[in-house]
Amino acid sequence: MRRIIPTVVLWLCFVSVRGQVAVPDTIYIYETVTVYDTIVIRDTVRIKRLTDMPRISPKNIELVHENNKIPTIESALNAQTPDSNISLPPAATFSENSIIYKNDVKKSNHQKEIKEMKLNILNYTSAAILTVHAFSGISAQEINREEPLPTMPVQLTVAYPITTMGERTKDYCFNASFNLFYGTVGAINGIEYGIFMNNVEREMRGAQFAGIGNRTREVNGVQSADIFNMASTVKGAQFGGIANMTQDVNGVQFGGIANLTGNIKGVQFGGIANLSEDVDRGVQFAGITNISRNVNGVQFGGIANVAENVEGTQFAGIGNVSRKVTGSQFAGIFNRTETLRGFQLAGIVNVTDTIESGISMALINIVKKGFYRAWELSFADYQNVGVSFKMGTQKFYTIFTAGANFMEDQLWDRAWELSFADYQNVGVSFKMGTQKFYTIFTAGANFMEDQLWAAGIGFGNRTVLNRRFDFQPEIISYHYFPNDFRNVRYTSATHLKFGFVYKLNEKLGIVVAPSIYQLNCDLNDSGQTYKISPIKELYSKVYNKNHFHSLGMGLSVGLVLR
Repeated sequence: MRRIIPTVVLWLCFVSVRGQVAVPDTIYIYETVTVYDTIVIRDTVRIKRLTDMPRISPKNIELVHENNKIPTIESALNAQTPDSNISLPPAATFSENSIIYKNDVKKSNHQKEIKEMKLNILNYTSAAILTVHAFSGISAQEINREEPLPTMPVQLTVAYPITTMGERTKDYCFNASFNLFYGTVGAINGIEYGIFMNNVEREMRGAQFAGIGNRTREVNGVQSADIFNMASTVKGAQFGGIANMTQDVNGVQFGGIANLTGNIKGVQFGGIANLSEDVDRGVQFAGITNISRNVNGVQFGGIANVAENVEGTQFAGIGNVSRKVTGSQFAGIFNRTETLRGFQLAGIVNVTDTIESGISMALINIVKKGFYRAWELSFADYQNVGVSFKMGTQKFYTIFTAGANFMEDQLWDRAWELSFADYQNVGVSFKMGTQKFYTIFTAGANFMEDQLWAAGIGFGNRTVLNRRFDFQPEIISYHYFPNDFRNVRYTSATHLKFGFVYKLNEKLGIVVAPSIYQLNCDLNDSGQTYKISPIKELYSKVYNKNHFHSLGMGLSVGLVLR
């Protein structure tokens, strides 16, 4: 999920003890290499590994000094110890473009596009520091703290470098900073306020407010902007009128529209969405959706939650979609999971590939491996004749039953319907309840290229229009199965039917029902769906490579007997 190109921020300073030293203006960085903190002090190169990644082959690392390789740099970069020092030739003088740090991995399958960045050369009488900083909160690279900056009480900026200290504001930490259009400082230990934009190149400790946006490497405190905040790490609270873009959050994050985060430890509120790589013992609230790779915590989505691995709990108004769940899922309509270890509860349907342990509970439970189904014909005092269909798993299955009582009192209105439709070529439906609201149980078959069984459940209403015509709106959810019930692929279509009944007499009528539908199904290995209807859909889309979604229209005609 996280493939956002890091911004490279470089600070280069040099000691001019043996004459002025020039530095290279080009550096090549591959996303797949280990990032190092390189400090050049006089004649010594200090290499400090910043990330715990596999060692790089010496053939892939070069440090060139006046067109000659320094062999010891290769062993230092690949040393087991985290820190290594390399001595340079005495009185070394580096000319422009004489040092190239690169990783030649052209044969790697994971090679990313090379990003070339021109360095602004800064000459100061201090240590030379090269820091590769994954900014904007998207790429995960730990940053070693530099030497503390000298502290000044206050600075005023119109638009950098028009400041009370000129370009030197980047070299100081301020207790108070005030910016009109755009201000840049080294660090803040106190408060910063900008009418438009604030930029802090190191740490902001305290409070930061901006009319448009804040761009800060490290936040320890409160950061607030009317439009956006960008930071590498946040320890505290972050408020963005539109969005927050942060690498690591340990605290609270509020985004009016969205939060884009690498790792979240704490609480995240997104007006529309939260997009994160990892939720580590955190909580996410989103008005519409939460999208994460790994969740170790709790997700609340107004409509949906999407995650790859869940170790915790998901709550969604409509549905949860995940690959592996170790925990629990609760959804108003559906849960879709490949592997379940825990508990699922949905208002209508759960679709699971494998239940390794736990229970899946819904009106309809579909389990690809270990699917249980059974029919039962029963005779009872409370239901004189009944037919039941059971589906789910043996640990928990749903029962659909219909029947009749032949006592003196007939307690409900009922009707049978024989229908012929493009989406259910032949179907029989049983309707029970009242004319204002009744439940529908339907079963039938399709005789298209794929011979399928169809079963569904729904509800409807029947309103008298005049002596001859009734209006019969219904909503039915159909589920399709191959005729041998093997290699079942999840296929569900929900039809909103607008039926009109022509009454031949009090008991018999002809019904014509155009409908609109939404279809969701899984694709097979060849990228094909079950052939359900000869009518072409109005809209279709494939998502997550093996899931198909479409919208379309259908038509049904039939006979209804009351």
